[in-house]
Amino acid sequence: MLLRQLCSSTENDQTHGGRNLIAIPQRVAAQLCLPGTIGIALLLTGCDAEGRTATLPSIRTMPPTSPPPDDEAATTAYTNVVAQLDTADSLPADIREQELSRYMSDPQLSRVINRVRQLKAEHLTSYGKSIPHVQSVQIDGNKAILHDCLDASNAGLQSSRTQKKVNRGLKKEGVKAHLSKGSDGQWRVVKIISLGEGC
Repeated sequence: MLLRQLCSSTENDQTHGGRNLIAIPQRVAAQLCLPGTIGIALLLTGCDAEGRTATLPSIRTMPPTSPPPDDEAATTAYTNVVAQLDTADSLPADIREQELSRYMSDPQLSRVINRVRQLKAEHLTSYGKSIPHVQSVQIDGNKAILHDCLDASNAGLQSSRTQKKVNRGLKKEGVKAHLSKGSDGQWRVVKIISLGEGC
């Protein structure tokens, strides 16, 4: 009751129900109302009707999540590699191999590292973004084969000096990726084969 009176009082409203209230400017009352209301609500949540402390429900912990199924994990590794390939040449040279090895391993890793060196020597750099459309994933133990219909129509190579585009990828490029699951449980791409246009 007092809180409600405090919140609705103005400089001109000094009486309520025959009792005098302290006149509080409206701005001050507004500043006091919100914290007061929140504070009382928080205080009352731990008490019962007689003012005794009520037992609050215990916090439930979520069970540990299981790792994703192998087909999902392999797909995630592949889509991460596609994203990495779009920007591999822009990674700092001293961390490039480390970053790329998160989702790919040899022989694919060495091919990418060597290709980046070759592109830099030719003053070429990548542009754009390729979009994977994974069609299927076949798991066989710690090996997987993934088929993709890659849209690289907005990605390609350009001159690092003039930014003139040299080429552009295909709208629908069939891709076959071989993956391997490492001892750390991480799927990595070991080989990517272009199957050409159409998928």
